[in-house]
Amino acid sequence: MEFAGLLEQNLGLVLGKGGKAWAVTVKNPIGLVVISPMGRYMEPHVVWMPEATPRTILQASLYFLGEMKKETPFLITAREADRTFFDHLCKYALMRTVGKLRDHFGHDEHAILYQSAR
Repeated sequence: MEFAGLLEQNLGLVLGKGGKAWAVTVKNPIGLVVISPMGRYMEPHVVWMPEATPRTILQASLYFLGEMKKETPFLITAREADRTFFDHLCKYALMRTVGKLRDHFGHDEHAILYQSAR
């Protein structure tokens, strides 16, 4: 689905439930972060624009999660295919792996669960 379609489909729903949204910029907009409340935690979801490079994605993720960690604890559910990226973010002491959710994204599509580090 295109970026505009994802935005239209999900943004109103999340904001209506007390969530927040930000444009991610590194000189230019490269993505959209939508944060959903999940109990006492917030759960960020990011949609990256085609202009985002691996370097700008890493820079933006480190900055955003660092700032978010100061405000509120967060949880991230990541696909197993994205584990290398999220494990790399853990090396910056922003978050830690806390478990695995079986069939979270569908049958035999498990999620790795990350929590903000203290």
